[in-house]
Amino acid sequence: MMTYEEAATLVGQLAMLKFFPSDEFARAALVRMLREMCATFEQGQWLIDRALEWYSEWPGPRELRVLYNYRFRSARGLDLGPTAISETYPEGFPPDPTVERKEPLLLPPPGMTPAEIAEAKAEAEGIRRQLAQMKSFPEPPKPPEPTNPNYKPVTQADIDAAVQANREARARRELQP
Repeated sequence: MMTYEEAATLVGQLAMLKFFPSDEFARAALVRMLREMCATFEQGQWLIDRALEWYSEWPGPRELRVLYNYRFRSARGLDLGPTAISETYPEGFPPDPTVERKEPLLLPPPGMTPAEIAEAKAEAEGIRRQLAQMKSFPEPPKPPEPTNPNYKPVTQADIDAAVQANREARARRELQP
């Protein structure tokens, strides 16, 4: 288990984040939370390194716990579970630079020459890039047409006139004794 001093050192590093709590009781609670989550100082250092790399401001204790559970299980079993979703990264965290990523092994069909394999790889990469650029989102639905025959949409001119009328009414009230 991580010592109190080690956890306090890690919490102190988080002070670099904007809006990080300066209250000593909040920091003490974070120290306790780190000690409950992290089995080792190295796990805690990983968590702080990723938090400082991926967040520009203090995300809060829940987000810190979600980030920790992205890579490790809690030392005391206080995990949020696999369904916990990051509010900052709802599509998933960026790739962890400390974990080696391996490309899946794909075997070419028998009888392909090395030149044909290289050409097929280049073609597949080109298709992948085209598909990535073509990704689009559907048009949002149009609002329904108003059914009231007397409907008149509010324009910027209407808003400006209302603001001016409010200012004039306020000025008259302030000038009256």
